[in-house]
Amino acid sequence: MKLNLHFSALIFVFAVFIAASSMQAQSTKGGIKADIIEDFETGDFSQFDWQLSGNSNWSVVDASPYEGLFCARSGIITHSQSTTLELEYEVYAEDVLSFWYKVSSENNYDYLTFYIDNVEIDAWAGTVPWTLFEYTVPVGTHTFKWVYDKDGSVSSGEDACWIDFITFPPMQIEAFFTTDTVAICKGEPVQYFD
Repeated sequence: MKLNLHFSALIFVFAVFIAASSMQAQSTKGGIKADIIEDFETGDFSQFDWQLSGNSNWSVVDASPYEGLFCARSGIITHSQSTTLELEYEVYAEDVLSFWYKVSSENNYDYLTFYIDNVEIDAWAGTVPWTLFEYTVPVGTHTFKWVYDKDGSVSSGEDACWIDFITFPPMQIEAFFTTDTVAICKGEPVQYFD
């Protein structure tokens, strides 16, 4: 018995793309939402176009991550210095940006500060265990920036901060696919190729 089936290559390829990347798919009303995750499991900053600046660069480390094997750690700095990690990102639909952060610094003086488009959103200092931060981001191109900044004296704790498991709002992914009718014979294997 021969069956003629029409299927949407877009859905099939989209599912394969999700499985093959660091995206995590979840069902939502009216479709599929693909969370864009940066968890630093590449062991470096190669998954996105991260920009590193300041007196010392952030690094990806395997010491005490929130999840997985790796997290990002602020650069090693001293008094009156800062270290910055930032990313320009196109938000396709308003949604929540979230990340986990940890701080070990001089309380009330040496801060991890999070900015969106150079506007301070929040800041943390002192001894803060892994904590979830969430913020709704509107549609458009935005710059997300994490800065660890030290004042002019005194060092406390590990004098560092860490971020991990960043979930970005949806980004636009453009893809165009075409397909022909596929004939499947009962009991015969089917293979798909790019």
